[in-house]
Amino acid sequence: MAHTRILQIVCILIMPVLLFGQTTDEFVSLVIPEIALVAIEPNSGPVTFEVSITPIPGAGEFITDTDESRYLNYSCALNSASSSRVLYAELSSGSLPSGLLLQVELGPPVGIAEGQLANPVGPVELRSSPSIIGDGIRGAKTGSGPGTGHKLIYEIIVDDENDIGLTSGSNPLVVTYTLADD
Repeated sequence: MAHTRILQIVCILIMPVLLFGQTTDEFVSLVIPEIALVAIEPNSGPVTFEVSITPIPGAGEFITDTDESRYLNYSCALNSASSSRVLYAELSSGSLPSGLLLQVELGPPVGIAEGQLANPVGPVELRSSPSIIGDGIRGAKTGSGPGTGHKLIYEIIVDDENDIGLTSGSNPLVVTYTLADD
């Protein structure tokens, strides 16, 4: 009987809330800005190549060099109307001695990469105009820091042994990477 009486009192107290209760909706909008960030890791000084010749007087062959010590990191967010983004590389300062080419290749992603990452297009000769090294990027991040992202594979190639304009000393070059709309 006491339980019934308590239940009646609770019902009497709750009934007005149930009959006259009110709800409302709040619309919330989530805005994610478009993002296109790119970095090279480790960023600890220049990549240095050495072009030499075998030590056989008069019959030497040129020995070229490669470097795989750098990683390209990027983050990308697109709006729904954009198709995708591409990665460009270009030789933005300096020039190679005649007879030599500098190529770069975007290796497969390493580390904690997520999303729709770049599709590497293979070795690309670096020139003074941008060349696509990876395409198809949408909503992606490669991770940040050395050892994550796409390995950058550089190679110096002898294009014409008869036209090599080598002089001793250094020949500084600047390679610029750009993440842009397709």
